[in-house]
Amino acid sequence: MGFIAYFLSYRAIFVVAAALVLPLLLTLSRIQPSDIPFRPRLVHSGSSRTEPAAESRLRSLCKIRGLLIFAGCVFLFQMANASMLPLAGEAFAYNEEALSLAHRHRADHGASGHRAIMAPWAGRRANTWGRRPLLLVGFTALPIRALVFA
Repeated sequence: MGFIAYFLSYRAIFVVAAALVLPLLLTLSRIQPSDIPFRPRLVHSGSSRTEPAAESRLRSLCKIRGLLIFAGCVFLFQMANASMLPLAGEAFAYNEEALSLAHRHRADHGASGHRAIMAPWAGRRANTWGRRPLLLVGFTALPIRALVFA
């Protein structure tokens, strides 16, 4: 997206993002229900036939307190994280307008490269340490980055 903004325009980013929805939908349509290992609990509806009702599945998910807390934490993390890079890009643009796009592009891809390198390690550690300590380390990275940007 950084190259598209640099060579075309900032508006072209939105067109490309919209165009990327098509391969996403194609990929999602190829997922078979048998590929998903999750099996919902069956609801008995008085008849001999049992099939999971959509409302009862959603209600059963909303009753899991840990899942709701996790979803809230991820939501807050994403909201804070999504606003962090534009603010940093604005600060770069204010100081050095010519290099702001390069700095922003470097920050985006540096984070992506770091995630790609750390993902196998985190997966192995999740099996031995558990997921909670790794999630806490990940959630702690955002305030540290905010302090560094400040």
